[in-house]
Amino acid sequence: MRKPEHMYRDLPMQIATVAIRVKPNVFEDVMKTLQAQLKIMGVHWKEIPRMSHHIIEIAEETRSAPTDVVKTTIDPALATLDILQKTLAKKGLTSSIKGTGELSISVGNSVAYPISLHLLPSTKKLTLIGRGYARQGVELVEIQKVLDAAMTRFPFFPLEIKKDEDGVFIHASHTIDYAGAGIPSRMLLNLVKEFSWRFEEVMAQDKDERLINLVRDV
Repeated sequence: MRKPEHMYRDLPMQIATVAIRVKPNVFEDVMKTLQAQLKIMGVHWKEIPRMSHHIIEIAEETRSAPTDVVKTTIDPALATLDILQKTLAKKGLTSSIKGTGELSISVGNSVAYPISLHLLPSTKKLTLIGRGYARQGVELVEIQKVLDAAMTRFPFFPLEIKKDEDGVFIHASHTIDYAGAGIPSRMLLNLVKEFSWRFEEVMAQDKDERLINLVRDV
């Protein structure tokens, strides 16, 4: 998923299994070579850092898969909330299946803010969802101020104001299609962590505490 622009200036972390990781200087050379190739291909210079980061993430997963003793990719036909919950638990994440049909993922092990996971097996779509509910009595215009501040800082992050039976909230989501390649557990873990950090940063724009913060207010 998309990250803040400043994060693309640094060398990405190696997410491949420890046994096949390369030395930092070798990894840096790989990045430089990839970026040089993208430049030759005509990719705009502003897009090269972002594109190279995401290409490396996919390459790292591809390199790791053959070394796995146990299969780490969830087959599209077998993906259920129960399977995803067990997969995340093996990675040290705590979650629970709610009556709404979502998997609620708790803070901990690099998950910065509680988020939800929605699975739609019929279309093979997995969606991560962040919700920041307004405190009782807070006017909609005040929530809009928080939203505007967050969208100014993170223009790439889709945000909107929604309302349900629990009240008005700022909503963020990120959807992936797992119909073709299934759900690689390493990439799922990294996606969950990345999304939670991005939404925590959105909640941090609430300087006047107009929203119920599930980390700050516990």
